[in-house]
Amino acid sequence: MSNDSLTLRQAVTLGYLSEADYRAALEKAGDAAQALAELQTAGKLTQEQVGKARVESAAGQRTQQAPSAQTVVVSSNPRVGGGDPALIGRVIGGCRIEGTIGSGGMGAVYRARHLGLDKPVAVKILPPHFARSQEMIDRFQREARAVAKLEHPHIVGVLNVGFEAGLHFIVMPVVDGASLTDRLGKGAIPAAEAMRLTRGIAEGLAEAHRHGIVHRDVKPDNILVSGSGAAKLIDFGLAREGEVSGLTEAGQLLGTPHYMSPEQCRGETADARSDIYALGATLYHALTGRLPHEAKSLYELLERIVKTRPQAPHELNPEVPKNLSLFVLWMMEPEREKRPVSMGEVARGLAAMERGSMVSVPAPSAPQAGGRKGVVAAAVLLVVAVAASWP
Repeated sequence: MSNDSLTLRQAVTLGYLSEADYRAALEKAGDAAQALAELQTAGKLTQEQVGKARVESAAGQRTQQAPSAQTVVVSSNPRVGGGDPALIGRVIGGCRIEGTIGSGGMGAVYRARHLGLDKPVAVKILPPHFARSQEMIDRFQREARAVAKLEHPHIVGVLNVGFEAGLHFIVMPVVDGASLTDRLGKGAIPAAEAMRLTRGIAEGLAEAHRHGIVHRDVKPDNILVSGSGAAKLIDFGLAREGEVSGLTEAGQLLGTPHYMSPEQCRGETADARSDIYALGATLYHALTGRLPHEAKSLYELLERIVKTRPQAPHELNPEVPKNLSLFVLWMMEPEREKRPVSMGEVARGLAAMERGSMVSVPAPSAPQAGGRKGVVAAAVLLVVAVAASWP
């Protein structure tokens, strides 16, 4: 089915177009593109309705086709699943593959033993269907180069990167623990623990930003909590140096929608302040056990992120200190210019609140009207490239 055909069917599903009008338009026009044009000319479909239908049909396709949004979830016992069982036992980059750890948007991650160092490591391998795309190979290698510049206790580093036996791979230290997503499956996290974990990630991101690297996909899936309770950031597959557009050259909207900043939802330039918003959304989820914005469709979600402010965390969970609650909303200011100036400021603020100090937080700005046109323009191009997390 062509994209135009899928859009027409979605317009019927959404109730914008009757089944009779759908069939009549197709029969008269002969093809879906012409039918769409004639239906708009006749006033039976608006441009905005067509835009919404395109978003929903594209999201449906990507949900079926995209790899799982789950990233590295390291268990103590090797297991097969989520990767290629044929790789178990093979030696790649000097590492013998022992089992599958998990899978992410950019490939499967395997537990392995580094033969030279005789120690456990994690090996991330680009799947064959991605290896056919030079764009995906470049993104995979970019992740390795970005992380290789960073040495920080709250960032999972890179030990080696290479290409061997037709496979692109990255070797990383193994982290025994679970993702923050797993932890949130048990409900909200106590404020003290949430601040400590988020402060560690803020410190790691501050180091990345000092090197001009913007992560662009900060979310609970990409935060590991080790057995000792240390938070570590992973998956720099979307990272870029300096300021970058939220839309790739191919018109892909990068990031995970629930934690994405308003500017990324509009397809505008993403910078370090976009990471601040995403980390704020992650902290919001940790404190309340709920997503900042909930919606019935991808289009509605993007619109809410751009146009509305989430309910204050302390109103949902009375155990959240009001100062911390307002700090989270400050991180999630719709206008990036009104957020904290740097991730370093975020880390310092969280550290101060951990010590019991009050932090000065600007009054929340009034939500801005408008923005709908920008959402439609970005959403019509939407292909969630790396973490299509819409259920």
